[in-house]
Amino acid sequence: METIDPRDVKAVLTEEQLRRGAEGMLYRSQQLVFGTLVLLGRPMSRNDVGVLATNNALVESTIIHARSLAYFLREAHPSRGDLHHTHYSKSAWREASKRISVVAEPIITQTSRRLAHTSIGGREWEPHPDDWPLPEMAVVLSRGLADFVEALNAKHPDRAALFDQISLFEYEIITSGAPILGTPISPNPEVGNLTKTLQSYLAPSGWPGVTHSRASRPRT
Repeated sequence: METIDPRDVKAVLTEEQLRRGAEGMLYRSQQLVFGTLVLLGRPMSRNDVGVLATNNALVESTIIHARSLAYFLREAHPSRGDLHHTHYSKSAWREASKRISVVAEPIITQTSRRLAHTSIGGREWEPHPDDWPLPEMAVVLSRGLADFVEALNAKHPDRAALFDQISLFEYEIITSGAPILGTPISPNPEVGNLTKTLQSYLAPSGWPGVTHSRASRPRT
């Protein structure tokens, strides 16, 4: 690569950082274009493009929704204008929010950094994020929302009723007849640490604990 004039760039990055950055922007462009084509039902040149775009979009959508639930359930208040559990009750979820923040905060950090932003990353090669702990996030956060609504119902049944029935990951998996497996630890240290944190959080309840009663309980 040609020598970079430091006066011509905001910061001098390594060739590896520039390569990774270019690949990341190409990926985002592909997902934007191919994903939109899939949604519009337009034909594409290769069948596998539609499958790849859909699969990637499902992973990213899952991660983004996990981030949103983590913001809602954690102890710290989000930015002004964002919905938080304290809008329903300041006391019903106070202690539980402190506990779930142990996993909610790293979920927010990693999903924000890797999905909502295009970060520069380290100067040398970095491991791919590999398998995200999607089942673990689905268990923790869907169960967390159900637990919040149950706690809210004890104080404010009318507010709890607004949430209707909540889909619990464990219940949905069991009714589909599929086994639940823990996510392998990613070689990427940050994503790998997130997986370890989630699995440790779930361990006391017997990963993955199943609660039929909450998933099938009548509407409040």
